Amino acid sequence: MQLQLHPEYAGVYQKHRDADTLYRHAVAAWQQRGEPLAVAAYDLTWTVAGALTLVQELSRLFQAYNQVLWQHFSYCPSCGGQCCVQDASDVRPFDLIAVALLGESTPTLPARIDAGPHHCIYLAGTQCTWPATWRTIKCWSFYCLGSQLWDAPEQRYRAVTGALQTVVTSHLPSPLCRWEAVQGEQLAAHLEDPVDFSNTLHRALNAIFVTPFQARYAPEALSTPAHQATTASQPRPILLLDQDLITFVMEALATVREGVIPPAPPGVASSPDQLLADLEQLAWIAEGQPSNRVPLLHALYQRYAAAGGVNNQPESTIWQQMHDQLRTLL
Repeated sequence: MQLQLHPEYAGVYQKHRDADTLYRHAVAAWQQRGEPLAVAAYDLTWTVAGALTLVQELSRLFQAYNQVLWQHFSYCPSCGGQCCVQDASDVRPFDLIAVALLGESTPTLPARIDAGPHHCIYLAGTQCTWPATWRTIKCWSFYCLGSQLWDAPEQRYRAVTGALQTVVTSHLPSPLCRWEAVQGEQLAAHLEDPVDFSNTLHRALNAIFVTPFQARYAPEALSTPAHQATTASQPRPILLLDQDLITFVMEALATVREGVIPPAPPGVASSPDQLLADLEQLAWIAEGQPSNRVPLLHALYQRYAAAGGVNNQPESTIWQQMHDQLRTLL
């Protein structure tokens, strides 16, 4: 499709490019001045070489992390990157600073791109257009069990999480170990929810490096829309704030209780009674935001995965909607 027609063109791609220019100039200014950057709260003093080492060590961490995901478990290879969807890239200031320190470039996309409107704008075929030495932390750290039906999904999530915790603990750069010691918080403990892990890692990187760097070399970036577009907030309750989800759950509950829904389509491992229980659990997850919400949502999604192929059929309505809601959340 045409680049400018992609939904992420103006709100994501263009803002990323503006922010990239700001941070690239800031890194160049630091490299030219060569001044050390002290962060007293963590007893750290950064040099350009030290910051580059941090980036390289994190790159090696995530190379090992993804080796686990792609070579030791079947989920990512069998899925083939279905998580590369619209609004998934989540580019942050550290991502842009890292690319600049590595001497790499963020993607400059052609006038016509391979990505469709529901894909991440940076997807070209099955490949990411970000440099292989630095993908965004959120994309690098994300994992799930894919769209297949699995037995004991929570046990499977624990297996993946445990393997990744070993990688993170053994490869974590010493400045981030310093952050853990000061904060009394373990980054690897957040891996059960990979989006929470990404947010927490960025929070740590902001504290030990990004915010002091911005204050010294990019103060103008702190108040610009380009910066705001790449600075993520703290993890939000993604379900509570989704009015479409709330509306769907309320309407679906009423429909099921009235007993006016068709039987589940072939392959959907549910029934009206099971759907009622699942809707109630979905409402509970939305309200309570439990720490294990990802495996819980995945377990729900498994029951409705087959409904994704029944579009435009009479029995598709509520089952398809349940599938779509769960797939969007995951």
